[in-house]
Amino acid sequence: MEKWICSRADVVTAVSEGYLDKIWNGLDINGQVITNGFDQEDLEFLSGTTDRKKFPMAYTGVTYRGKRDLTPIFMALRQLIDEGKVDEGKIAFRYAGSESEDVRYQAAKAGLADLVESKGMVPRKEALRLQALRLQAESELLVVATWNEERHTGVLPGKFLEYMMFRKPIVAVVNGKVNDSEIGSMLREYDLGFCYEAANDSRDFRKLKLYLYEQYTSFLETGAIFLGGNQMRLTITVIRISQNVSLGLCKSFKILYKNQEDGQCKPVLKKLFYPT
Repeated sequence: MEKWICSRADVVTAVSEGYLDKIWNGLDINGQVITNGFDQEDLEFLSGTTDRKKFPMAYTGVTYRGKRDLTPIFMALRQLIDEGKVDEGKIAFRYAGSESEDVRYQAAKAGLADLVESKGMVPRKEALRLQALRLQAESELLVVATWNEERHTGVLPGKFLEYMMFRKPIVAVVNGKVNDSEIGSMLREYDLGFCYEAANDSRDFRKLKLYLYEQYTSFLETGAIFLGGNQMRLTITVIRISQNVSLGLCKSFKILYKNQEDGQCKPVLKKLFYPT
């Protein structure tokens, strides 16, 4: 069905390069990447303050029953604690979502289940979203997890893009056996934080430990943590991401309208966009 629809479409959109490549496979199509975005207006309703006594980290969203595995972060913290470089009592790992038990289970592998502060669930979806946004505003290091597998690449969680508008360091954990993830490339290109890839564990785990230690030390000594690059570049990145959806849609619809004017709009889309 997917191939049938895409082969008859004037333009096909996807939220990442990996997804577009998957759709593109074997098809002659006009493709356009339109990433997920975020609503900067949300920031107007937030006023969060950080507890300066603890180094605050936050993860919001789901784990897909463990497929998004945060264990490497907890293992890195465990080693830093055992080495005497980090005080367990001065770390706060906050979670907002419906799978607190899964997050605690992952932390328990490193003996850090008590480190997880679950904000739990709230009845209404909008209330949960506001709670998650507030948690991000009150934290200093934002954690995101995804996977990169042979038949499933380019998985960019919406939270990753949402995190950008807070202009805070992001740590990404990428599970799976395929390296060079799309989220890792974006983190490096825009100096947004650090990406650990399970496919590069022997290299990335050591770097993850160092990154967490440096951020922890910076926070305790100065009350702030550092973000790679500079604020101007990050601001440009945020603007670029926030505009990407509208620019991509404009390009896509421009193709549709041109084909309609030329009488070339394919029947399946002509029926959808120009019903008689």
